[in-house]
Amino acid sequence: MNALVMSFIFAALPDGLIAEMDSAWLARTPGNHAATAQKVVAKLKPHAGEFDAAWRLARAYCWISERQPYFKDGAYKVRIGKLAIKHANKAIALQPKRVEGHYYHAWAVGQWSLGVSIPTALWQGAEGKLRKSMAAAERIDRRFDNFGVLRMWGRLFHGLPWPKHDGAKALKNLSEGVKRTPHNIRGYFYLVESQIEEDQNAQACKTASAGLAAKASTSAEPDWKVWKRDLRKLKAGGCKKLLEDL
Repeated sequence: MNALVMSFIFAALPDGLIAEMDSAWLARTPGNHAATAQKVVAKLKPHAGEFDAAWRLARAYCWISERQPYFKDGAYKVRIGKLAIKHANKAIALQPKRVEGHYYHAWAVGQWSLGVSIPTALWQGAEGKLRKSMAAAERIDRRFDNFGVLRMWGRLFHGLPWPKHDGAKALKNLSEGVKRTPHNIRGYFYLVESQIEEDQNAQACKTASAGLAAKASTSAEPDWKVWKRDLRKLKAGGCKKLLEDL
């Protein structure tokens, strides 16, 4: 039996495995979401050549990469981000018309970029890769992951250094994201930071209050407690400094 046939046999997904992993994913909680992502990796890694496994592996690695706040854990974000990129690229190659590979590729490139530093990432062409993946995800299904691509665009325009930084576009995308998904606490945090960056401090504190009062969806955002914690820090600082400066 040749190697190609053998690899196909070993890559085949067992019946029920995807359903099992999806059930576990939906049952994540603030206390077990990292362990759940690790479980998904362990179970699906042997089947990484299959589209249904590849994009879920990319998603799991993206969550794992957020072990520490966005401005910390650089070497770890680089390592895990590369793994997420690899699996997302595989998913794109297998099913280029599906949203999942493009969406998690963008997230993965973002995490890798935070790890190596934004200037280094820009020098290595990350912006083009991000824009391409986000544009594809938005074109295919902008509703995916609770309109997550809006948060991605907003964070990109917020995080780019001068002269690429575009505060108006950051605010536009992030404001729309909060409007469409008022239960997503990460979205409020991103919007508050952009409002602080644009010297809209009073509005930022209003947004922070709205985010702290919002009822989170644990099934969609099991790390919502992290984002509420960070919103509290921003508000306690008078909404005048970004989290990394407090």
